[in-house]
Amino acid sequence: MNQLPPHVLERINENRLKAIERKRKLEEQRAKDNELHAKQMENVHEAQSKKARKSSKTSDYRKKNKKGDVELLSDEQRAVYDQVMGGKSAFITGCGGTGKSHLM
Repeated sequence: MNQLPPHVLERINENRLKAIERKRKLEEQRAKDNELHAKQMENVHEAQSKKARKSSKTSDYRKKNKKGDVELLSDEQRAVYDQVMGGKSAFITGCGGTGKSHLM
C-alpha cells in the first residue's frame, strides 16, 4: 500500500478544515445579506405605502378645495397673493413642500 506521509495528511486535513470554515462564513454572510435585503425591501414597501396614502390625502384635499380659496393661504402666501393681484410681479422660490404650487 502506498500511504502518504503524516505531515502531508496533516496538511490535507488543515486545508479541509479551512475550506469548511470559509464555507460556513460565506453562508453566514449570505444569511445576513438576505436578512438585510428583506429589511430594506420592507422599508421600501412601507415608504411607498406611506407615499401613496399621503398622495391620496393630498388629492382629496385638492378636490375639496378646488375653488382655490384664498382663506387656505398662510400669511406669507396671502401677502404675495395680494401683491400679485394688485399688479406687482413676483418671483416665488422655496424648498419643496412650502406651498409654491398651492399659491399659484
